[in-house]
Amino acid sequence: MTQVPFIHSRHIKWGDTDAALIAYTVRFFDYCMEAIEDWFREVCETDWYVLNMDRKTGTPFVNVNMDFFAPLTPRHRLNTHVLIEKLGTASLSFCLKGMRSDDVQAFEARFTCCFVNNQKMTPLSIPDDIRQKIEGYIQSGGGV
Repeated sequence: MTQVPFIHSRHIKWGDTDAALIAYTVRFFDYCMEAIEDWFREVCETDWYVLNMDRKTGTPFVNVNMDFFAPLTPRHRLNTHVLIEKLGTASLSFCLKGMRSDDVQAFEARFTCCFVNNQKMTPLSIPDDIRQKIEGYIQSGGGV
């Protein structure tokens, strides 16, 4: 059974930091993408490689919005809570809350992807098996 909400956990590494010795701003996008990819693997029981290679289904991101509240350093473990903000016909919007190991919220982000035929780059309805798993996740408390 998947923990709800799904939480992706990682250490902030020295190589993640910039000259100010805090996590470099663009790394926050990587942290969110890691969390979403692991969410797909855990909740939807598939991953982006299988979707793209075997099912010819891509999930390009079409919108990203992020607010920063507190810095991250190598002293922190980052726990990214993955919630579903909106489940559309062909789109899926995530709300990600980045919590530091000291219970301070570092960021909140919204990422929206759309499901497409990766050969033609045309929209696809979210496949039924994946939709059912997302709906179950939302019903279990994984929605915003």
